Amino acid sequence: MSCARVWGGCAALGVLLMGCAATGSREPTLSILDPHALAGVTAAVSVPTIKDAWWTDFQDLQLSELINDAFAHSPSVAVATARLSSANALLVVARAQRLPQTQVTASVERELLTAKLYPPPFGGATVNLGQLNLDLGYEIDLVGRSRARIEVGNAGSRGAEADLAATRLSLAAAITRAYVQLARTDALAAIAGDLLQERQKWLALTKVRQGAGVDTEFPVESAAAGVATAEAELAVLANQRSLLLNALAELVGMGPGRVPDSLRPALSLVVMPSVPDALPADLVSRRPDVLSSQQRVLAAAGEVKLAEDAFYPNINLSAFAGFESLELSSLISTSARNWGVGPAISLPLFDVGRLRGQLGVKDAAYRAAVAQYNGSVLSAFREVADALTSLHHLVMEKASNRDVLVAVEHAYNMTQARFTAGLVDQMSVLAAQERLLEQQRVVAEIDSRHAELVIALIRALGGGFSTLTLPVSESDHG
Repeated sequence: MSCARVWGGCAALGVLLMGCAATGSREPTLSILDPHALAGVTAAVSVPTIKDAWWTDFQDLQLSELINDAFAHSPSVAVATARLSSANALLVVARAQRLPQTQVTASVERELLTAKLYPPPFGGATVNLGQLNLDLGYEIDLVGRSRARIEVGNAGSRGAEADLAATRLSLAAAITRAYVQLARTDALAAIAGDLLQERQKWLALTKVRQGAGVDTEFPVESAAAGVATAEAELAVLANQRSLLLNALAELVGMGPGRVPDSLRPALSLVVMPSVPDALPADLVSRRPDVLSSQQRVLAAAGEVKLAEDAFYPNINLSAFAGFESLELSSLISTSARNWGVGPAISLPLFDVGRLRGQLGVKDAAYRAAVAQYNGSVLSAFREVADALTSLHHLVMEKASNRDVLVAVEHAYNMTQARFTAGLVDQMSVLAAQERLLEQQRVVAEIDSRHAELVIALIRALGGGFSTLTLPVSESDHG
């Protein structure tokens, strides 16, 4: 019988056996959430353009240095990078499995040959059996196993790339937020220092008035309590500053010594991203965490496909060519040549229970991946909605408090002028100045909250991430 007939018979048998495979009953799958179906989401609005290094809009070189150091030394980035390398290696393995597998084998054995199988003079003799072969194996993929493996590997690679981008985005946002809080602490400490000086002046003045018999002991005690309160506030702010420096050092991944106590933020005005009027539907393609969840869904779908394919026959073609001889001296010779080629087919018959169990596991994993993806989409839109709402109300609060600050500054200037003219005493000036410092503290707090909300909005919008920044594999083109 010719090889062509043997191969044709195996192929026909394989196709016939494919019709006998049964995966059993399956649970219904969950539906992937369509962002356009969510209330308030529209395709008419797009995510505003945000540059990759968005933190440079704060125009502070110290901040940029901290973030660059974090990208280079942070353990979380190192872990995400290692996982990406692992995913890429698995993709290489998946692609290699669709190619013919070749290997060279060589062996030398000293063997006593049985006289029952070998005629004289070899039967009963001890010889050196040598082999040198080139082996080839190739899987005839009738059900798309190779493509499913590549799809799983590609989804894993793209998901790991998105995880790395999400890690870098979260790290940059955390450092920038801590840096803004450090700037806030320094601003509040400066105001608290001025406030302490004013209260010390107030205390000295009340003591003078008490000594002159103008005031009782109560105003002195009240002023002393104000001094103690201001000193306690400065101590609290100093502690907060130390904790923020420690937090920055951990985020950077280089130890507390990397962030010196002399660090003084020099943040300029925040450059606001364009604020969308509604929730943009393309947010799902701009959030690395959402894309990562999406790739997990694709990988889980590929695993389900592989579990289904396990019910169908495997058809493999194997071949070898080389040399085999009972005498090593004649191993590499024309007479020692040998070769072989032939197909092999296998189909599980009494293993269906295990295969159905494995398919059930993969089905459940797919449903879980879909649910996690849907949850990540909902969380993404909620974070954007929260940031937009908070910014909207904060802008109004900020404007109102700026107006209050202008009015308090005007009142202080008027009091100063009246004191110069001899119309009011120094205590009135000190009281007006304390009200001014208190309002400056309120405005500093609002400015810090504004910066933190901008950071939250940038992070919620995905930073400068886009699916266009991810590499496209060949499986994406079909």
